[in-house]
Order: sequence, then C-alpha cells, then structure tokens
Amino acid sequence: MAVSDRTALPAARRAVARRLAGLRTVDLELARAHRAAGRPVPVGPLLRDLVAVSLGAAEATGGLVDPTVGAARLRRSVIPFPSRLPGGNLPACPSTVVPPAGWPARWC
Repeated sequence: MAVSDRTALPAARRAVARRLAGLRTVDLELARAHRAAGRPVPVGPLLRDLVAVSLGAAEATGGLVDPTVGAARLRRSVIPFPSRLPGGNLPACPSTVVPPAGWPARWC
C-alpha cells in the first residue's frame, strides 16, 4: 500500500492489519471445515464471498478455473487438464492425465 499523505499512514496501516486479520480468520475457518470432513460448519462473510467468487470463476470458465483442486495440485498428484481448449474443441486425452474430483468437470 502506498500513501501520498503522511497523515494517512496510520489509517492505512490499520486497514492493512484488518485485512490480514480477516485472511487469518479465513484460514482458521478453512481448517475447521477440513476437520469437519463434510459436516456443516459456520463460516464468516469473507470466506463465503471468496467461495462465491471462486465458484463463479469456475462456472464462467467451464471449469478451467477450478477452486477445488488446489491441494491436489500442490501434491502434484494430478495433472490439470482443461475440459475444453480455446475455440471449444475437446482436447486429446493422454493416458497420463488423472483428473481430480473437482468442479463439475467434463474430463476425457
């Protein structure tokens, strides 16, 4: 964050601290949801908004943006594979592709 007026710096620092605290809360909520193993858990408005934006991106891209496969990609246990190529063509399906269970995918 940059400020052009030194007097605005304290307020800017507080705004950044609030945002970081919100992200820490989201991290804790995600950990709690993971531990719940599919059981409903309460979450705050920031996590709800982040999930809504993520699912909207998945829907808008036909699954090319997939918010549900992050952990699998970090483990490198799957190779991300688009459901459609630019122009709407279906890609060839190499035998090395292991599609993750994620956004309602249209895998090979």
